[in-house]
Amino acid sequence: MADSDSIEHKTLTGGKAYAFISIFSQIISWVFTFVVIRLLDPQDYGLMSMASFLTSFIFVFSNLGLGAGVVQRETVNQAELSSVFWFSILVGLIMSIAVFGLAYPNALIFENEQLVPITQLVSIMFITSSIGTVPQNILSRNYQFKDIALINMSASFITSIISVWMAYSGFGVYTLIYSAILLGLIKSIGYLWVSKWIPSVAFSLQLVKPFLKFGVTLSIADSITRLLETFDRLIIGKLYNEVLLGYYATAINLSSMPIDKLSPLINPVLLPMFSRWQNDSEKSSSAYLKVLKYYLFLMSHIYMGALLVADNLILVVLGEKWVNTTYIFKGFCIVQLFKVLSSYHKVLLTSQGKASQILKYDVVMTILLMLSILIAALDSFESVVIAWVSVYPVVTIIWMLTSLSNSGVAISNYSKTILIGSVSSIVMFAVTFASQWLFRDFYQSMTAVYQLIFQFSLAGFTFLIFVAAFQRNIVVELLQLFKSR
Repeated sequence: MADSDSIEHKTLTGGKAYAFISIFSQIISWVFTFVVIRLLDPQDYGLMSMASFLTSFIFVFSNLGLGAGVVQRETVNQAELSSVFWFSILVGLIMSIAVFGLAYPNALIFENEQLVPITQLVSIMFITSSIGTVPQNILSRNYQFKDIALINMSASFITSIISVWMAYSGFGVYTLIYSAILLGLIKSIGYLWVSKWIPSVAFSLQLVKPFLKFGVTLSIADSITRLLETFDRLIIGKLYNEVLLGYYATAINLSSMPIDKLSPLINPVLLPMFSRWQNDSEKSSSAYLKVLKYYLFLMSHIYMGALLVADNLILVVLGEKWVNTTYIFKGFCIVQLFKVLSSYHKVLLTSQGKASQILKYDVVMTILLMLSILIAALDSFESVVIAWVSVYPVVTIIWMLTSLSNSGVAISNYSKTILIGSVSSIVMFAVTFASQWLFRDFYQSMTAVYQLIFQFSLAGFTFLIFVAAFQRNIVVELLQLFKSR
């Protein structure tokens, strides 16, 4: 019992510092990201998406899930860590060489010679990321979440400043590539330095095999998901052009920002804790539902709010040249709400060693969505979004219902948690939307900036009133959580 309490205390203490630092870091990162998008053109993002067609799929195998294996295992020694480190470096080099050569067929696929040097530069990311795989997960395993957050913040801040300068100076698509390479390099060096871990000059494939057995399954599952992400870009890039692909890719990137930026605040913190409790279903289930309530409380408001203000937000923040992303962005906000649930549930399954369940879900989702996207794209560009919104939520709901009981989580408790975590965001959306319609003459007479202020003000007021009246306990619990030591 004492050990269990110690794990919870370490997770909570480290997690709070990690969250505070990371939230501050992500706010800065978002601001710089919007500035870069405003400075660059849709074509730049379209070219980057084309260059990443093959590389993003291969990138999943760059560490073969070895990092998750380092965290998930109950015990690990220096010999094992060193063997995993050198194996990760070797895989990174092989992947980098492979991608460098694939630059030519990738350019042929899209019939665009500009993609050759772009893709070849992207190949460097495989080497830089492989260096930090083991050190990062050593920090995570030791609950050094504050150190991880400080490294990420420093890397993000330096990279963001450089990316804005490059975008302003006319580097175009190369802004996106160089900033991604630099970000990975700074993070890897930081993890290695702060962990104070030095790999031994020794290697044993036999010691790596147990990590591979667990990690490869996760990598295959991730590769299936990445295949889906690259397939739709291939279809749009071939059937349409890089400008429309730029709108599409940017809309997806914007809609995924809350998950991409905020889930790293949760997943690295919870995976070590859930892994230590993998044989105590009652304790892991209780923690899983408790965090889900807070996580969904935050994310549902972000995405429901984004649905409300999308038209004005994109026009005001990004400018008129990005207005065509609005429809796509709205559709993917709906999809991302369900990704919040699926990605979070994968953390629990990973901690329990049930990577096969994740793989089955990803395979089914990918097959159904690929078929739907292909059929939709042949009809029209806009129909691709409809395919996503129609298929992703349904498959996710079915998977959650079938996998929850096997994970030790009661469906009734899960449903109740979902309702508690999202009800205030639903009310906020309904009241704000209804008010816009009732006072549409007044609303439409305002400029986009004032419409955005109106939406934010009304949504915020509705949220505060509802939470104060019906969900004050969630705020109190969160405050107590962060005040506790």
